[in-house]
Amino acid sequence: MTDTCKIAILIKERLKVHKNVTASFLVWNKIAIKEGKEEKMQGIIPIKGAVNFQITIDPSVWIFDDRKQTAEQVFSFTQTPDEMEEYTKEVSAHWDREIAEGAVFPPTLKSEKKYKKEELLSGTFFMPLAPFIRNAEPAVSAKAIQIISQGETHSFPLSSLEEMMLLFCVNGKPLKMDGPVHLYFKNKETNQQPIKYVESFIIA
Repeated sequence: MTDTCKIAILIKERLKVHKNVTASFLVWNKIAIKEGKEEKMQGIIPIKGAVNFQITIDPSVWIFDDRKQTAEQVFSFTQTPDEMEEYTKEVSAHWDREIAEGAVFPPTLKSEKKYKKEELLSGTFFMPLAPFIRNAEPAVSAKAIQIISQGETHSFPLSSLEEMMLLFCVNGKPLKMDGPVHLYFKNKETNQQPIKYVESFIIA
């Protein structure tokens, strides 16, 4: 066998290996993309049923939504009179101290931006459900909202919609293990047992 033939065979074998490696990479890449899409789709929650528009909501973008609220904002009115009195005393004492020591100037814009960023990275946030249901435009005949979680249906009067809050971020992180959201009622205590693993909302 001539040297030319040997070189031709060697090149052919290397091309074959390269082709196999390339094919394997493409298959892996497709799987990775598919898994990424499936993971993203798992975080999307549909609103369907007796509505004029079947829509979906994506909690992963709520961190930049001005409608989000902290736990203090959501459950502040559930404080007992004693708690409110204690809070009022603390605030009064704080301002008395400020007056005695000299007024503190408000933070600069740079400090506000830094605080805002730190708050987003470490905060715990809720989103009201009502605006999204209103966007779907429930039928006039609709009486209830059903929350589907792990195959189970939790049904509530549609009139309770304004009390429903969706926890979507804890300590700056999305709820991946038992999310994408937990359903709370803001007229109940903070230690209530929320509905986890929310899959969809059905208007009935």
